[in-house]
Amino acid sequence: MTNQAAQASRTGRPVRHLIVWLGLVVVAVLALGVTGWWLWPVSVITPPQVPLEGVDPEIASAINQARTALLNSPRTAASWGLFGEVLMAHEFYPEASQCFRQAHELDPGNSRWPYLQGMTTYHADPKASVTCFERAAERAGKDYVPHLRLAETYLSLDRFDDADKAFRKVLELHPGNPRAFYGLGRAALQRDQLREAVGYLSLAADNPVSRQAAQLALAELYQREGNAEAAQQAEQRARGLPPDSPWPDPILEAVQARGVGLEGRLTQARQFWLVGKPRDSLLLLDQLLQKAPDFAKAHALRGAILVKEGNYQAAETALKECLRLAPDDASSLAMLGGVFAAQRKLDDAIDCLEKAFNLQPSLHETCVNLSRCLVERGKRSQAQAALREGLRYRPDSPLLHLELGKLLLEEGQASAAVPILEKSVTLAPEDDSARMLLDAARKTAQPRPQ
Repeated sequence: MTNQAAQASRTGRPVRHLIVWLGLVVVAVLALGVTGWWLWPVSVITPPQVPLEGVDPEIASAINQARTALLNSPRTAASWGLFGEVLMAHEFYPEASQCFRQAHELDPGNSRWPYLQGMTTYHADPKASVTCFERAAERAGKDYVPHLRLAETYLSLDRFDDADKAFRKVLELHPGNPRAFYGLGRAALQRDQLREAVGYLSLAADNPVSRQAAQLALAELYQREGNAEAAQQAEQRARGLPPDSPWPDPILEAVQARGVGLEGRLTQARQFWLVGKPRDSLLLLDQLLQKAPDFAKAHALRGAILVKEGNYQAAETALKECLRLAPDDASSLAMLGGVFAAQRKLDDAIDCLEKAFNLQPSLHETCVNLSRCLVERGKRSQAQAALREGLRYRPDSPLLHLELGKLLLEEGQASAAVPILEKSVTLAPEDDSARMLLDAARKTAQPRPQ
């Protein structure tokens, strides 16, 4: 080797060594990064403890099994999600929400976990649930369900522009969706875009998941347009329809299917009813009551379904059995009062409704039904007294103000009716029936020119 070549070899060796060394450093850094991810993973909370004293043993067993599985795999989103779903199925909502939040942190790309977290927080804090539903919608891909839930939440919070945008996204993913048509119509109605609203509401008016709500919204729209006849017809159509079925929600249905024990099967029966399967619901309730004949809640649900089916005699039997087991169940007392009223057993109806009102005076519908039964029995002064008593507990109820104002007007007390109806209009400015009664009261109360 020449001196020049040897020198070149000596000078090149450090360069090659440097390149190799740098390569090893890069590999080490990358390895450290990967290793670091495993050494410092997402922080994991302690699984929530659930108070199980007095809980159905079958439910307690299901909860304990899911929690044990989670303790064995505390860093998997599926384990947290399963525990959360079991808790949610049995109405342990705050604890379930914690689980879904942790599942989302471990599996941030999955829309299921923020969606279920939103469902567990909605009734307690609708505004907080919006953030969860927004996260779910962002991750939902072509699944329209999270977008629909987000849109309906926006609508419930009077965020009409956001609701409009979200409902349009639903139609993009699920063309012809009736709930999206109803939502767009409702949002347009609230913004006084009546021509646009009537188009959307008409598209929703024949589907079982939206037809009753759409007919009621159309009645409101026609009232605003001054078309009293069309409004009355739409309202009559709405009254003749069964309650709208919930729209299909595979995620929620899967959670509800995890219910066990008496309460779990009761939830399943309720779900059958809500999706328009009353026969399946009644069959499940019959099986449940064979196993637990003293389960008052099952008798109450059975009575409620039979009322909606128009089978008043069977409903009366079911509700009486519920009240034998739970005599202070105000809701069942109120429902039985309605059953008696439908069968023209007014004295029995008044007795039940008075008991229900005394137990839970905040139920303003009970107070209204009581007053109407009293009027039919010719006890108009007692009906007035009942409505005034109801207003002591629910001064924010436009329905109670409307009913009292109407009764005063019928009694020829127009001057007394005016401030009551003014309050009803203030509380529910969109209610045209209150506004019309107020106009009539004011005209009647005006002194005639001499």
